[in-house]
Amino acid sequence: MNPDRTDDICAQLYFEDAERRPYVIRFAVLMATSTLIATFGIATDSGPVVIGAMLAAPLMTPLLGLSGALVMGWPKRQLEQTLFVAGAGVGAITLAFLAAKTFSQPTFVIEQSGELLARTSPGTLDMSIALAAGTAGAYVTVHRKAVAALRGAAIAVALIPPLAAVGISMSIGRGDLAGGALLL
Repeated sequence: MNPDRTDDICAQLYFEDAERRPYVIRFAVLMATSTLIATFGIATDSGPVVIGAMLAAPLMTPLLGLSGALVMGWPKRQLEQTLFVAGAGVGAITLAFLAAKTFSQPTFVIEQSGELLARTSPGTLDMSIALAAGTAGAYVTVHRKAVAALRGAAIAVALIPPLAAVGISMSIGRGDLAGGALLL
């Protein structure tokens, strides 16, 4: 890639200086709303609602930023993106936990949710999906003419539902389910 293209890609992945604050605010709002949507969708066992949460989830950009920083050997950006993703994950789990504590749904109903159970026992196919989706996301970031595929890649690799499943599982006292969802 030529330097201009590299600068263009960096502008899509790294929000620095005056761009940082507005980006963080947008990111936090989308993280909170997508986490709540996923939490309520999982608790009510509604696949379409969970898919809606995946569409609103903003984690693709910092994950691609982390990947780019690793590939390019940028330690400062690696650390920033790692902390950003980790903080977002902890925030999503905490919000899902608090939201699940306020449900009117009985615990036994939530425990039987297919949407919850689907996110608590990951396997090698889940890893394969994540790798393929990450590859698609990276490809689309570099080749902007293929941008129509970005939503599909974001949905395939969406982390909000598993993070919400961790919070829900913890709120109902099911550490075993929370551990599986966290692994996913």
